[in-house]
Amino acid sequence: MRLRGVSPVIWAAVLLAAIVALAVAGCGGGGSTTSGSTEPSESNEASGGEETASSEEGEEAGGESGGFDLAKWEKKTEEYEEGPTEYSGPTEPVHVPAGKKLAWIPCSAVIRGCVRPVEAAGEIAEELGWTVKSYDGKGTPQGNNAAIEQAVAGGAEVILTGGIDPHFIASGLKAAKEKGVLVASMSQGAKPEPNGYPFDIGANYTELGEMIGSYVISDSEGKAIFQPFDDKSYESTVQFVEASEHIVEEECPECEVLPTQFFVGTQIETTLGPRLVSLLRSNPDINYVQGSYDPAVTGMVPAVANAGLKEQVKIVGGLGNEQNLQYVKEGNIQ
Repeated sequence: MRLRGVSPVIWAAVLLAAIVALAVAGCGGGGSTTSGSTEPSESNEASGGEETASSEEGEEAGGESGGFDLAKWEKKTEEYEEGPTEYSGPTEPVHVPAGKKLAWIPCSAVIRGCVRPVEAAGEIAEELGWTVKSYDGKGTPQGNNAAIEQAVAGGAEVILTGGIDPHFIASGLKAAKEKGVLVASMSQGAKPEPNGYPFDIGANYTELGEMIGSYVISDSEGKAIFQPFDDKSYESTVQFVEASEHIVEEECPECEVLPTQFFVGTQIETTLGPRLVSLLRSNPDINYVQGSYDPAVTGMVPAVANAGLKEQVKIVGGLGNEQNLQYVKEGNIQ
């Protein structure tokens, strides 16, 4: 299943429009503290229809008034799969200052979910005639800070981070602020703070989680044994994983949500896949896994397939990365 919606390229365009507006207003200097968060009105993955079906609709679809109505969840999932039909993002033109220097920094160059939005923003900036350079955050707070400090030293006027917790990069943000460098975030889900980011742009992550949970309820016909995985390094991930857990737990009486398994990005290519396999073998009733963000799922799918457990479980995730869309297209676990 593919839940459709606004791509990271659109996120990038919206973010650059916000950055340009701030630059024109002179908000990128050291005196800048906070600004409202910038978020497209549509989710990254989809835009659904009505949140609830009326009792009449439920009864017509075969549901029972006052009880679990599978038809309602099937309808919601169909609406999510259809996706938005109109673009409702910003349309006002802005003046684009010439000759700006942009640096983009993903949490790690090997985690595609961190790379994709800021990479797309960099491509758009190049089309605007800006000078663009990328730095690798290397998946650690030390690497994230070092990358920002290198970008500041290299003359960047604007820095975009992808999936980096502002609390991990206090020294880098301080160095940027002292030099009057604007540092903004994509896909982290961070709230504006005086000593953090002025804004973060991404999906409506709670809505995304509700979409994922709705799919699990529908696809399992209301009988999911749901195992969530989560990486607390990313507030955006926490939001949509918890939302998916909540909707399955609260809306599906015959479903079971198991205790969340936590991991970190550095485990994706090493222990995450074997850990899931061990969990599935010890609890063969698990039939749905919330893999959190798509790069983590790419560490899970091959491990599950190689262990011969392909028919036992389906893995769901958020972002829509290229490899994961191929898994969906092939019907390969995800």
